[in-house]
Order: sequence, then C-alpha cells, then structure tokens
Amino acid sequence: MRLIETFSECDHGPCARSGRGQPAAAVTTSPAFTGLFASSMVGATNPEAERNGRASDMHPIEDLKKQFRETFELTEPVEWSGVRYRETKAWTSVAHMQLVAAIEDLFGIMLDTDDVIDMSSFERAIEILKKYDVHFAT
Repeated sequence: MRLIETFSECDHGPCARSGRGQPAAAVTTSPAFTGLFASSMVGATNPEAERNGRASDMHPIEDLKKQFRETFELTEPVEWSGVRYRETKAWTSVAHMQLVAAIEDLFGIMLDTDDVIDMSSFERAIEILKKYDVHFAT
C-alpha cells in the first residue's frame, strides 16, 4: 500500500493542514480505496444517476439532509445552521470524502476540486450544489 500526502495548501475546511506544513491526513492509493473516489474525476458523470434521475423521490433538500445525517451520524432534531466542519464531531476528512461521494452519486454530478474543499457546512453545500443545477425550494 502506498501513501500520498494531501495536496491542498488551503488553511480552511476539511483539507486544512494541522500546524504549518504538516498534512492533516494521508490518503492511500490502494485499488479498493481509490475505487471509492473514482467518481471524483473532473468532467466525469454518474451514468446510473443519469439513467434513473435522482436516487430518491424526496425533495433535494431532504436528500441532502439524509446524506448529512447518515454520514455524520446526526440525530434529530438537527440545527442545520450549526452543521459545520470542525464544529460537527464526526466531520473528519474521511467522512467528508464519503459525503462528497454520496452527494455525487445521489445527484449524478461531479464536484470540482475547489467545491469539494469549500464544502465546509450544510449551508455551503446547498450553495455549491446550486451551481450544479440542483434546485432547492426557497
């Protein structure tokens, strides 16, 4: 198994480094692990989501809330404005990538790397998804 360091130099969100110059986490490049993130290739689409439309009959906001609840093990009632990276205990770098993969599969989209890095709260996730033509009721 080969390990690579995180590539981002950002100082906020899930990609942030701990201390100066020290990566917050390392990523494995084993085939099983990289398969999980295969949908993160820029420009790729999810053919199954395209064939079947959205993965559920729920409204997109409910789909998104369900993904956040499942990924971060949130229990009701959830104060959605308080669901943020570093404020939500279960929001680790691995959980972040699981959320990204689930959102990409659910909505049949490919998130840009900058958007993956910038997704640091539930509210920010909604803003980002609007760029990908995911429509939320206002």
